[in-house]
Amino acid sequence: MFLSRCLSPISRSFAHLFTMTFADFPAVIRLGSLFLLLYVFCGPALALEALMGQRAIVFDHLSTENGLSQNGVTAFVQDSEGLIWIGTQEGLNRYDGYDFTNFYHRIDDPKSLSHDQVRALLSDSSGRLWVGTDAGLDVFNPQLQAFDRFSLGDGGQTVASISVFALAEGMDGDVWVGTDRGLVQVRPNGSERWFQHDLIKSNTLAPGSVRALYFDEFNRLWVGTDVGGVTVIDAQGQIQRRLVSDPLDENSLSENAVRAIQADNLGRIWIGTFTRGVSVFDERDDRWFRFQNRDSDSASLSGDSVRSILQSQNGDLWVGTDGGLNLWQGAASGFQRYTADLSNSKSLSDNTILSLFQDQGGVIWVGTFNGISKWNATVEKFPVFKMQGSSNSEISSPSISSFAEDLEGNLWIGTFEGLGYWENQAAGPIFFNMASIGLSGRRVMALAAFGDEVWAGTMISGLNVIKDGKVEHTYRFDSKDPTSLSANAVSRIYEDSKGRKWIATYGGGINLVLPDRGFRRYPNLSTPRGQFSDLRTLDIVETHSGLIWIATDGGGVTVLDPDSGETFALRHDPNDPNSLSSDNIVAFLKTKQGIWVGTRDRGINFYDPTTASFTSFSKIDGLASDAVFGLLEDKAGRIWISGGKGLTRVDPVAMTFQSFDASHGLQNTDFNSGAYLELRNGLFIFGGNNGFNVFDPVTIRTKNNYVPPIVLTRFSKLNQVALHSRALADSKGLKLRHDESVIGFSFSALDFTQPKKNQFRYRLKGFDPVWTQAAGQHQATYTNLDAGNYVFEVIGSNNDLVWNDVGASVAFTVLPPIWATWWAYLGYVLVALLAVLLLLQNNTRRQRFEAEKRYSERLQLYIESLEQATDCVVIANGQREILFANHAIETLHGLIPTEAVGRDLISVLVRDEVEQEQISATLDATGRFEGEVAGPPLFPEQATEVTIAKVQDSKLSESAVVSISRDITQRKLTEAELANHRKNLETLVADRSIALQREISEHKEARSDLAASLVEKELLLKEVHHRVKNNMQVISSLLNMQADAQEDHVLSNLLGESQQRIKSMSLIHESLYQSDDLLEINFEDYIRTLATGLCRFYTIPGVEVQLDIVVDEVALGLDTAVPCGLIINELISNALKHGFNDHRGGAAVIDVHFVKDQGQFRLRISDNGAGLPENFDLGRSGSMGMEIVDILTQQLEGNLSYQSNAGAKFLIEFPAGERNAHA
Repeated sequence: MFLSRCLSPISRSFAHLFTMTFADFPAVIRLGSLFLLLYVFCGPALALEALMGQRAIVFDHLSTENGLSQNGVTAFVQDSEGLIWIGTQEGLNRYDGYDFTNFYHRIDDPKSLSHDQVRALLSDSSGRLWVGTDAGLDVFNPQLQAFDRFSLGDGGQTVASISVFALAEGMDGDVWVGTDRGLVQVRPNGSERWFQHDLIKSNTLAPGSVRALYFDEFNRLWVGTDVGGVTVIDAQGQIQRRLVSDPLDENSLSENAVRAIQADNLGRIWIGTFTRGVSVFDERDDRWFRFQNRDSDSASLSGDSVRSILQSQNGDLWVGTDGGLNLWQGAASGFQRYTADLSNSKSLSDNTILSLFQDQGGVIWVGTFNGISKWNATVEKFPVFKMQGSSNSEISSPSISSFAEDLEGNLWIGTFEGLGYWENQAAGPIFFNMASIGLSGRRVMALAAFGDEVWAGTMISGLNVIKDGKVEHTYRFDSKDPTSLSANAVSRIYEDSKGRKWIATYGGGINLVLPDRGFRRYPNLSTPRGQFSDLRTLDIVETHSGLIWIATDGGGVTVLDPDSGETFALRHDPNDPNSLSSDNIVAFLKTKQGIWVGTRDRGINFYDPTTASFTSFSKIDGLASDAVFGLLEDKAGRIWISGGKGLTRVDPVAMTFQSFDASHGLQNTDFNSGAYLELRNGLFIFGGNNGFNVFDPVTIRTKNNYVPPIVLTRFSKLNQVALHSRALADSKGLKLRHDESVIGFSFSALDFTQPKKNQFRYRLKGFDPVWTQAAGQHQATYTNLDAGNYVFEVIGSNNDLVWNDVGASVAFTVLPPIWATWWAYLGYVLVALLAVLLLLQNNTRRQRFEAEKRYSERLQLYIESLEQATDCVVIANGQREILFANHAIETLHGLIPTEAVGRDLISVLVRDEVEQEQISATLDATGRFEGEVAGPPLFPEQATEVTIAKVQDSKLSESAVVSISRDITQRKLTEAELANHRKNLETLVADRSIALQREISEHKEARSDLAASLVEKELLLKEVHHRVKNNMQVISSLLNMQADAQEDHVLSNLLGESQQRIKSMSLIHESLYQSDDLLEINFEDYIRTLATGLCRFYTIPGVEVQLDIVVDEVALGLDTAVPCGLIINELISNALKHGFNDHRGGAAVIDVHFVKDQGQFRLRISDNGAGLPENFDLGRSGSMGMEIVDILTQQLEGNLSYQSNAGAKFLIEFPAGERNAHA
């Protein structure tokens, strides 16, 4: 209902576009107004059609500061490679997205531009670039990077100087040239046909310079002149009709000075005139429509001097005037204007439009007197809404901090400078005067709407409840009121599924709003298990199970059970990859699948309740920034994240990330924490320092899907440009000398949306093993390449990472130096072969001589060594006739060497004939004999060992017999003696083994006797401890009986205390005789038994005493356990008797901690009772129990300290001692 009320006046206004002006609607579409942008934005429930009716454009700029030759831009064209050519009033420019290459006229260079004033540009179907200047027509020569002058004739005569204003190509490939002398048709063969005005003939070209050319769908040429209107030439080259202005006829051309011609989707011809706006001619019924500027009508044309008209790829019609750029939106809406705004750096650079052009990637180029403005018309921009202050609004430059939508569809806007309210039927927001409505503070950090109330939380001034345009109540922190707000810095207002309202504060935890509008604070200091990890809270969310998650700045996530008040923390653990990535939590988002957690410094985390674990995502995964300020989920299940560097959209299913920044229309690169909201109609709002963006997250299309051509723009050698793009592309393979050691390639992805964001990967096949990511670079350099064949390859993407995987490549060869050519290597090989041959011959002779010399030397050494050997060495020929014998033969066999020569080897070595035959047989059969033989006749007692072997010379086919014999008589005697010693040793070992067995048996009997003795002693010690315990129990019972019998209460208490002391010592002896080790006691069990007994003895009416006992696993000896037990007895008794008599507010707690640390025992006993008396002094207390504690501490050689702070606390430290050193 509200939406229809909102849109109805707008619809009625647009229906009367041409009968009334838009001055009657002052709030329509004012980008720079005090109130945001749109009248149609009647509140958050606005119609999507109305929101998208205002086309958001973010212009990028190029000027002389970027390398443009001059800022007056008169013409554009994109060549066959995809490079942009830009004509200016002073020079021609080629732009590859990064660098400008400038071309100028030079008087001394006939291949330079014919004139610096460039009027028209054309890239024809054959790839030629035509340039129209004030001095004629040029054709670019890409091989020479120069220009060829195209001479135009006039009636058969060459014209020395002619101005070219317009260029166009027909379907047949003819190029039409509009000049100051008429129209020229240039055919592909170079022939010309002129069309000029003839005063005598009626069916000729209109008079004046030809300023505009346009081919329609029928290949008819529409020709506009500066004084004669429009002439239409049909496809056969015949003049079909002329269209001229008639001042007396509204149904005619508005003016004869024509500057631009363009057809729209309906076939109507739009004609731009020099001073009378646009005339639209509908040829179907010969009707004319005129559009001119009317100051009172913001939907009229912004200026009347029209120099360029463009129909974009999506059918939009753009009109460039001297008053800015205009988008035709149809008869119902008129023109949407885009003008220069000095306060907006992303607006049009100048209002005087000289030229319009759209490239293949959808980028529209706007040429002005002040450089170039451009944007990609095929990509949507995020609509941005700005809030600007004024002197009477008390707002200077509001930064958005929060949003809320009330039940009526009104939008509430919190800023750093106050509170804004956009009523659903108002033209813009109203900024409340703080004093007039009673707002407690300027900086509104949190907003929420509940029924007819709006709650506004401030940075330092508490919480405001607004009703009927006034602050009804302000809630602040009051140190004297525990039901007041816990802190004045309100960071979040949240309502859970049960309708409970929660207030998060920065520094005071959170607050639950009670029915009486009081507050229950969390954490509750009286709930030990309900504390927060950090009180600086920023956001709240209710989990699927009903728990409350609280975002803290530094303490991770505090999880609160709202029923019990107990909490636990989810923190970052560097050793657990499934924990939170950071403890600095900013924002939550609950989805059906789980909870998303945004951090201030380490990205986002997704909590999966089925696994109770976190998965983290950061810039490495694709986030624009690790600083997360807001989280929203769209209807497609995608997560939108506002952060420190724009927006990121995450698809949790495909795990894809897409980032958006100011170039996509965002209000700024940064957003603010808490400034985000999903409206009830599904639109998203994200706010920052420059306003806020409102958009439909499902339908907005912001991605650039154009696949850019990749070109190699330059090739350089030794840092000098050698080839440009066209010549480089046409090359069949480059040849490089070996001394051209430094080469470079420049490349470009020809999408001009955001060229600096285009990405590249390149590699040099034959050198690079993998692709190199060119981080922000568009060039590659290589040095000192080896000779060989290479291919340079490059691929690239547009600004949204749409890749062209085909890319561009060029092959080249690095030639070897002259000394590394194949024929040089052949010469090297021949010389080397000759040298090797000579070397081999010389080496063979030398080796033979050296071998003979070495053989002679070795032979001499061998003979000398044989002579010196103690063994008898005999060498015989194949017939076993001795050839050589050393001197040892005389000692061993009684022959001098000369006597032995010639004798039979076997008979000399062996005296027994039978042995001689056996040895001969063995030698013949195996070629070898080894064994003992009887001594020679001269030495019958001698034992001789003989080795005989046959050797064969394979080359000479000769054999010999070699024999080595030695006297082994002494060795035999030694072996016999060793055998005798071994036998004696075995006898001794056997005798000692028997003795050892006897000793072992005696030792076992002794150990058995000792064990029996120890059992008896253990039984005796247990009996001693048992009897001591029994006697002490008897004494304890007697003291108890005496205490019961005493009527004197003081004496009875003294007897009771003594009975407890005796009982504590009795427990020690009881523990000892029940222990496996009679000398040590398990102190933990002893303390628990003693403390529990004391609690039962000293019962305190109405007070429940809880014991918190923490004892290290230690075992104490009797001399340590007894005094420790008495000390514990005294201190616990003292706490039970005096500490809790007036106790209120929960359980009474007594802590007993006994630990060992670095050779020291520490005994700490504390309570949360009344504490020690004021000015308590242990030495002057007069308490027998305290005196006992002091004496026992000295006995343990320890130190006693105490303090009274929320109860009493005693700490006794004493050395462990040698006996307890193992504890």
